[in-house]
Amino acid sequence: IKSGTNKIEISKFDTKDKFINKLWLFDTGKEYLICGGFYSNGKGRIDDCDGITAFKIKPDGVMYDTTYHEIPLEILNQYESQRTKNKNEKKERKKDDAKFADLVLRDISVNPDGSIVLVGEQYKIVVSSNSYGPYGGGGQTTTYFYSDMLVSKINTNGSLGWMKKIPKNQSGLKGQGGMSYKYFNANNNHYIIFLDNVKNIDLPLDKEPKVHSDGQGGYLTSVKISDADGTLTKGSILNSRDVEDFKIYQFSTNRIVKTSESSFLLEVYKKQKEDIMIKVNLN
Repeated sequence: IKSGTNKIEISKFDTKDKFINKLWLFDTGKEYLICGGFYSNGKGRIDDCDGITAFKIKPDGVMYDTTYHEIPLEILNQYESQRTKNKNEKKERKKDDAKFADLVLRDISVNPDGSIVLVGEQYKIVVSSNSYGPYGGGGQTTTYFYSDMLVSKINTNGSLGWMKKIPKNQSGLKGQGGMSYKYFNANNNHYIIFLDNVKNIDLPLDKEPKVHSDGQGGYLTSVKISDADGTLTKGSILNSRDVEDFKIYQFSTNRIVKTSESSFLLEVYKKQKEDIMIKVNLN
Protein backbone atom coordinates (compact mmCIF):
# COMPACT_ATOMS: atom_id res chain seq x y z
CA ILE A 1 0.00 0.00 0.00
CA LYS A 2 1.72 3.19 -1.17
CA SER A 3 1.61 6.38 0.85
CA GLY A 4 -1.43 8.52 0.11
CA THR A 5 -3.51 5.79 -1.50
CA ASN A 6 -5.86 3.00 -0.45
CA LYS A 7 -4.92 0.83 -3.41
CA ILE A 8 -3.45 -2.55 -2.44
CA GLU A 9 -0.77 -3.94 -4.73
CA ILE A 10 -0.77 -7.74 -4.65
CA SER A 11 2.09 -9.92 -5.85
CA LYS A 12 1.64 -13.63 -6.40
CA PHE A 13 4.36 -16.00 -5.21
CA ASP A 14 4.42 -19.24 -7.21
CA THR A 15 5.46 -22.01 -4.83
CA LYS A 16 5.02 -24.69 -7.50
CA ASP A 17 5.02 -28.05 -5.69
CA LYS A 18 6.17 -26.62 -2.34
CA PHE A 19 3.91 -25.96 0.64
CA ILE A 20 5.14 -22.96 2.67
CA ASN A 21 4.32 -23.55 6.33
CA LYS A 22 6.45 -20.84 8.00
CA LEU A 23 7.48 -17.51 6.45
CA TRP A 24 8.89 -14.24 7.83
CA LEU A 25 9.49 -10.97 5.97
CA PHE A 26 12.26 -8.49 6.76
CA ASP A 27 13.42 -5.07 5.61
CA THR A 28 17.10 -4.99 4.67
CA GLY A 29 17.76 -1.27 4.30
CA LYS A 30 18.53 -2.01 0.65
CA GLU A 31 16.34 -1.95 -2.46
CA TYR A 32 14.58 -5.18 -1.55
CA LEU A 33 12.83 -7.09 1.22
CA ILE A 34 13.80 -10.62 2.26
CA CYS A 35 11.48 -13.51 3.01
CA GLY A 36 12.67 -16.68 4.67
CA GLY A 37 11.07 -19.75 6.17
CA PHE A 38 10.31 -23.47 5.99
CA TYR A 39 8.49 -25.58 3.43
CA SER A 40 7.16 -29.12 3.06
CA ASN A 41 5.92 -31.25 0.18
CA GLY A 42 2.36 -30.95 1.49
CA LYS A 43 2.29 -34.42 3.01
CA GLY A 44 2.01 -35.03 6.74
CA ARG A 45 1.45 -32.45 9.46
CA ILE A 46 1.78 -28.71 8.93
CA ASP A 47 4.75 -28.37 11.31
CA ASP A 48 6.79 -31.14 9.63
CA CYS A 49 9.38 -29.55 7.35
CA ASP A 50 11.27 -30.77 4.30
CA GLY A 51 13.53 -27.76 3.86
CA ILE A 52 14.24 -24.03 4.03
CA THR A 53 13.41 -21.31 1.53
CA ALA A 54 14.18 -17.64 0.84
CA PHE A 55 13.43 -15.01 -1.79
CA LYS A 56 13.66 -11.24 -2.34
CA ILE A 57 10.98 -8.67 -3.17
CA LYS A 58 11.61 -5.50 -5.19
CA PRO A 59 9.77 -2.24 -4.38
CA ASP A 60 7.38 -2.90 -7.27
CA GLY A 61 6.46 -6.29 -5.82
CA VAL A 62 8.49 -8.44 -8.19
CA MET A 63 9.85 -11.53 -6.43
CA TYR A 64 13.21 -12.95 -7.43
CA ASP A 65 16.20 -15.03 -6.31
CA THR A 66 13.89 -17.73 -4.97
CA THR A 67 15.79 -20.66 -3.50
CA TYR A 68 14.89 -23.93 -1.81
CA HIS A 69 17.23 -26.17 0.17
CA GLU A 70 16.08 -29.59 1.31
CA ILE A 71 17.15 -30.83 4.74
CA PRO A 72 19.51 -33.74 3.96
CA LEU A 73 18.86 -37.19 5.41
CA GLU A 74 22.32 -36.96 6.96
CA ILE A 75 21.18 -33.97 9.06
CA LEU A 76 17.84 -35.58 9.99
CA ASN A 77 19.59 -38.72 11.25
CA GLN A 78 22.04 -36.91 13.52
CA TYR A 79 21.49 -37.48 17.26
CA GLU A 80 18.67 -39.97 16.60
CA SER A 81 18.02 -43.57 17.67
CA GLN A 82 18.64 -46.39 15.21
CA ARG A 83 14.89 -46.94 15.03
CA THR A 84 14.30 -43.34 13.90
CA LYS A 85 17.13 -43.57 11.38
CA ASN A 86 15.62 -46.73 9.90
CA LYS A 87 12.23 -45.04 9.59
CA ASN A 88 13.74 -42.00 7.86
CA GLU A 89 15.70 -44.15 5.42
CA LYS A 90 12.59 -46.20 4.62
CA LYS A 91 10.61 -43.03 3.86
CA GLU A 92 13.36 -41.78 1.57
CA ARG A 93 13.38 -45.07 -0.36
CA LYS A 94 9.62 -44.83 -0.82
CA LYS A 95 9.92 -41.21 -2.01
CA ASP A 96 7.76 -40.16 0.94
CA ASP A 97 10.48 -37.78 2.20
CA ALA A 98 11.72 -37.92 5.78
CA LYS A 99 10.96 -34.69 7.60
CA PHE A 100 12.16 -32.55 10.48
CA ALA A 101 9.10 -33.02 12.71
CA ASP A 102 7.35 -30.28 14.71
CA LEU A 103 9.79 -27.59 13.54
CA VAL A 104 8.78 -24.04 14.47
CA LEU A 105 10.49 -20.95 13.03
CA ARG A 106 11.71 -18.95 16.03
CA ASP A 107 14.32 -16.44 14.79
CA ILE A 108 15.70 -14.97 11.58
CA SER A 109 18.83 -12.82 11.47
CA VAL A 110 19.59 -10.69 8.39
CA ASN A 111 23.31 -10.03 7.96
CA PRO A 112 24.59 -6.71 6.55
CA ASP A 113 25.40 -8.39 3.23
CA GLY A 114 21.81 -9.64 2.85
CA SER A 115 22.47 -13.26 3.78
CA ILE A 116 20.10 -14.70 6.37
CA VAL A 117 20.25 -17.17 9.23
CA LEU A 118 17.11 -19.12 10.14
CA VAL A 119 16.65 -20.67 13.59
CA GLY A 120 14.05 -23.39 14.11
CA GLU A 121 13.12 -25.44 17.16
CA GLN A 122 11.10 -28.61 17.61
CA TYR A 123 8.09 -27.85 19.81
CA LYS A 124 5.05 -29.89 20.70
CA ILE A 125 2.44 -30.27 23.43
CA VAL A 126 1.24 -33.73 24.47
CA VAL A 127 -1.94 -34.19 26.53
CA SER A 128 -2.25 -37.59 28.19
CA SER A 129 -5.04 -39.12 30.28
CA ASN A 130 -4.42 -40.36 33.80
CA SER A 131 -6.18 -43.20 35.56
CA TYR A 132 -6.35 -43.46 39.36
CA GLY A 133 -7.94 -46.88 39.66
CA PRO A 134 -11.03 -48.94 38.74
CA TYR A 135 -13.46 -46.85 40.82
CA GLY A 136 -13.15 -43.48 39.19
CA GLY A 137 -10.81 -40.56 39.27
CA GLY A 138 -8.59 -39.57 36.43
CA GLY A 139 -7.54 -36.41 34.73
CA GLN A 140 -5.11 -35.09 32.16
CA THR A 141 -1.44 -34.19 32.13
CA THR A 142 -0.05 -31.63 29.67
CA THR A 143 3.63 -32.02 28.83
CA TYR A 144 5.61 -29.41 26.87
CA PHE A 145 8.55 -30.50 24.73
CA TYR A 146 11.29 -28.20 23.41
CA SER A 147 13.65 -30.39 21.41
CA ASP A 148 16.25 -30.37 18.60
CA MET A 149 17.06 -27.20 16.69
CA LEU A 150 17.95 -26.47 13.06
CA VAL A 151 20.13 -23.44 12.31
CA SER A 152 20.83 -22.62 8.64
CA LYS A 153 22.44 -19.87 6.60
CA ILE A 154 21.37 -18.86 3.09
CA ASN A 155 23.97 -16.76 1.28
CA THR A 156 23.20 -13.55 -0.59
CA ASN A 157 23.23 -15.39 -3.94
CA GLY A 158 20.73 -17.97 -2.63
CA SER A 159 23.21 -20.80 -2.11
CA LEU A 160 23.27 -22.74 1.15
CA GLY A 161 26.01 -21.49 3.44
CA TRP A 162 25.64 -24.19 6.07
CA MET A 163 23.05 -26.18 8.02
CA LYS A 164 23.47 -27.38 11.60
CA LYS A 165 21.34 -29.58 13.85
CA ILE A 166 21.65 -28.86 17.58
CA PRO A 167 20.59 -31.71 19.89
CA LYS A 168 18.28 -30.69 22.73
CA ASN A 169 15.69 -32.63 24.73
CA GLN A 170 13.76 -30.51 27.24
CA SER A 171 10.41 -31.38 28.79
CA GLY A 172 8.23 -29.87 31.51
CA LEU A 173 4.71 -29.53 32.88
CA LYS A 174 4.45 -25.74 33.38
CA GLY A 175 4.61 -24.24 29.91
CA GLN A 176 7.92 -22.87 28.70
CA GLY A 177 9.36 -22.35 32.18
CA GLY A 178 13.16 -22.52 31.92
CA MET A 179 13.10 -24.33 28.57
CA SER A 180 13.67 -23.28 24.94
CA TYR A 181 16.67 -21.04 24.19
CA LYS A 182 18.04 -17.53 23.71
CA TYR A 183 19.53 -16.53 20.35
CA PHE A 184 21.79 -13.61 19.49
CA ASN A 185 24.74 -12.87 17.22
CA ALA A 186 28.03 -11.22 18.15
CA ASN A 187 31.46 -10.91 16.54
CA ASN A 188 30.34 -12.75 13.39
CA ASN A 189 29.14 -15.72 15.43
CA HIS A 190 25.66 -17.03 16.25
CA TYR A 191 24.97 -18.04 19.86
CA ILE A 192 22.32 -20.44 21.18
CA ILE A 193 22.00 -20.45 25.01
CA PHE A 194 19.84 -22.99 26.89
CA LEU A 195 19.64 -25.25 29.95
CA ASP A 196 20.69 -28.82 29.22
CA ASN A 197 21.56 -32.14 30.79
CA VAL A 198 25.33 -32.16 31.40
CA LYS A 199 25.53 -35.61 29.75
CA ASN A 200 24.84 -33.95 26.39
CA ILE A 201 27.95 -31.74 26.30
CA ASP A 202 30.06 -34.18 24.24
CA LEU A 203 27.17 -36.03 22.64
CA PRO A 204 28.25 -38.17 19.64
CA LEU A 205 26.27 -37.95 16.38
CA ASP A 206 24.81 -41.44 16.79
CA LYS A 207 23.30 -40.87 20.26
CA GLU A 208 20.04 -39.24 21.33
CA PRO A 209 20.31 -36.36 23.83
CA LYS A 210 19.45 -37.14 27.45
CA VAL A 211 16.31 -35.49 28.85
CA HIS A 212 16.56 -32.22 30.75
CA SER A 213 13.52 -31.93 33.05
CA ASP A 214 12.39 -28.36 33.63
CA GLY A 215 12.93 -27.16 37.19
CA GLN A 216 15.46 -29.90 37.96
CA GLY A 217 18.68 -27.92 37.75
CA GLY A 218 20.66 -28.25 34.54
CA TYR A 219 23.78 -26.80 32.98
CA LEU A 220 23.62 -23.48 31.13
CA THR A 221 24.98 -24.43 27.73
CA SER A 222 26.34 -22.28 24.91
CA VAL A 223 26.50 -23.28 21.25
CA LYS A 224 28.58 -20.99 19.03
CA ILE A 225 28.32 -21.18 15.23
CA SER A 226 30.69 -19.25 12.99
CA ASP A 227 28.78 -17.17 10.44
CA ALA A 228 31.60 -17.59 7.93
CA ASP A 229 31.79 -21.37 7.66
CA GLY A 230 29.35 -22.89 10.18
CA THR A 231 32.03 -24.21 12.53
CA LEU A 232 30.21 -25.26 15.72
CA THR A 233 31.57 -25.36 19.25
CA LYS A 234 29.66 -26.27 22.40
CA GLY A 235 30.42 -25.80 26.06
CA SER A 236 28.97 -25.55 29.56
CA ILE A 237 28.83 -22.12 31.21
CA LEU A 238 27.61 -22.98 34.70
CA ASN A 239 25.75 -25.48 36.84
CA SER A 240 22.44 -23.94 37.95
CA ARG A 241 22.56 -25.94 41.19
CA ASP A 242 25.96 -24.58 42.16
CA VAL A 243 26.82 -20.99 41.23
CA GLU A 244 29.45 -19.90 43.73
CA ASP A 245 27.54 -20.24 47.03
CA PHE A 246 23.91 -20.26 45.85
CA LYS A 247 21.44 -22.09 43.60
CA ILE A 248 19.51 -20.64 40.67
CA TYR A 249 15.71 -20.64 40.84
CA GLN A 250 13.07 -19.60 38.29
CA PHE A 251 15.47 -19.63 35.34
CA SER A 252 14.11 -18.22 32.08
CA THR A 253 15.78 -17.63 28.73
CA ASN A 254 13.77 -14.39 28.57
CA ARG A 255 16.11 -13.04 31.25
CA ILE A 256 19.19 -13.37 29.07
CA VAL A 257 20.24 -10.05 27.52
CA LYS A 258 23.13 -9.41 25.12
CA THR A 259 25.05 -6.41 26.49
CA SER A 260 27.95 -6.12 24.02
CA GLU A 261 29.78 -7.97 21.27
CA SER A 262 31.70 -9.81 23.96
CA SER A 263 29.24 -10.45 26.81
CA PHE A 264 25.68 -11.09 27.95
CA LEU A 265 23.83 -10.82 31.27
CA LEU A 266 21.70 -13.43 32.97
CA GLU A 267 19.21 -12.40 35.66
CA VAL A 268 18.34 -15.17 38.13
CA TYR A 269 16.39 -15.53 41.37
CA LYS A 270 18.19 -16.94 44.44
CA LYS A 271 15.23 -16.81 46.86
CA GLN A 272 14.78 -14.54 49.91
CA LYS A 273 13.39 -11.92 47.50
CA GLU A 274 16.79 -11.42 45.89
CA ASP A 275 17.72 -11.38 42.21
CA ILE A 276 21.28 -11.77 40.96
CA MET A 277 22.85 -10.53 37.69
CA ILE A 278 25.49 -12.84 36.24
CA LYS A 279 27.80 -11.51 33.53
CA VAL A 280 29.12 -14.02 30.99
CA ASN A 281 32.04 -13.17 28.73
CA LEU A 282 31.94 -14.65 25.23
CA ASN A 283 34.95 -16.43 23.77
